[in-house]
Amino acid sequence: MLTRDHGARPEVRIALLLPKSIEFIVAMFAVLKSGAAYVPIDLEYPEERVRYIIEDSKATLVLASTVTQGRLGNITCPKLLMSNAAETMSSTKDNACPFIAHHSEPMDLAYIVYTSGTTGQPKGVMVEHGSLVSFTVDPTFDRYYGSGQRDLLIMSVGFDAMLWPTMKTLCNGGTLVLPGLDLLGDLSSVHTANVTPSFLAKLCPEQFPLLRGIFCGGSPVINGRPLRNVLAYIVDDDLHMVPVGAPGQLLIGGLGVARGYCNRPQLTAQRFIANPFGPGRVYLTGDRARWLPNGQVDLLGRLDHQVKLRGFRIEFEEIEAIATGFSAVQLAVAAVQKDRLVLFVEPHSVDTTALLAYLCAHLAKFMVPDQVVPVTQLPLTANGKVDRKALPDAASPMLATPPTGPLDLTELELRLREAWAQILQLSCDHIGAADDFFRIGGDSISVILLVSKCRQLGYKATVPLIYECRQLR
Repeated sequence: MLTRDHGARPEVRIALLLPKSIEFIVAMFAVLKSGAAYVPIDLEYPEERVRYIIEDSKATLVLASTVTQGRLGNITCPKLLMSNAAETMSSTKDNACPFIAHHSEPMDLAYIVYTSGTTGQPKGVMVEHGSLVSFTVDPTFDRYYGSGQRDLLIMSVGFDAMLWPTMKTLCNGGTLVLPGLDLLGDLSSVHTANVTPSFLAKLCPEQFPLLRGIFCGGSPVINGRPLRNVLAYIVDDDLHMVPVGAPGQLLIGGLGVARGYCNRPQLTAQRFIANPFGPGRVYLTGDRARWLPNGQVDLLGRLDHQVKLRGFRIEFEEIEAIATGFSAVQLAVAAVQKDRLVLFVEPHSVDTTALLAYLCAHLAKFMVPDQVVPVTQLPLTANGKVDRKALPDAASPMLATPPTGPLDLTELELRLREAWAQILQLSCDHIGAADDFFRIGGDSISVILLVSKCRQLGYKATVPLIYECRQLR
């Protein structure tokens, strides 16, 4: 149907604006089987970001559902509702709608996933079928996948890390479990799950006896080995390999290297270069690393202002560029402090509530700062640039946001405040009755932990309830 009615073929891009559901998985495979490339869009993205991704990717069609079609607003790209497609297929005689097989080539585009960018707009990473197949057939973790094995898909659909467990599970005869309202209950019934290290650190393994493998990604990792189809080099500024133990930049080569960035030829030429040590290309990761004597790669941090937080890659420059678009902000600097995203702004008179509302309308949810700190003047280096190493501690009493709402809390509110403080790693003194759980640092992982904590305290709580009741009172 995509091929016959919507021109699906190699290099055509089709956007998926669907929840993490069976519909999304079906749509993803339908696009790949048609020969086209899919562009996943997270439903938590603001409308402006959704519009940008559809336009920048040059998507010719958006696959949506009756629930998500309203997110398209006045976007003019043609759309197809999954329910309408199903009705059309069921009402069409088999001989009137023949299956058109397409055999993709390794160089054909498979998908485009958008990550944080340095210019104020996200950048699309183009991945080909050869790369997708390379990761799917890698046997390193095959013992965790197969018939009878159940894998819980926790990662966001807009995050490319969700594709690897999806393919490994389904292509090896396993069962892909989509999370419901009770994520902790889902974890107790599966054999593998893909989570961020920060989520893993807060889990109690004894609660999940069936789990055989937990795969972490999207947050800083200390060290590890490359996959079998991946080449790794650590080089100096002149692209010469450094000896074991010496720091340098990590380069990635092999079959898994992406094609490049969508509509950004200059950036692609800078980051994807000819392999100086053999055939093919390598990707300059921007990661500072060193080889360990045991053959593992020890990651030492970033060479730029990019970070990984809560499973997402974030460019500080994108947040700063959007923030300075707010009329009252003269200067903005983003930083991560104690696993929280903090935005420092000049001048001190900036209305932080209005600024946060502006950021929510222009940034993906995972990029909205947990805290905005207005200051009179940001610290500068001798050459007049912002000194990121000298930024103040946002958690200090001098900068901490005072609690909002009445201070006379009930016994229930006091116990919930203690739970909030424990999960968000805050002082109870900084949490008020009217504070928003998500505005003071809560996220989807924190919600799961809060539900578990509430149940331990004897209170009935669900994930939807936490999202609906975001304040203590």
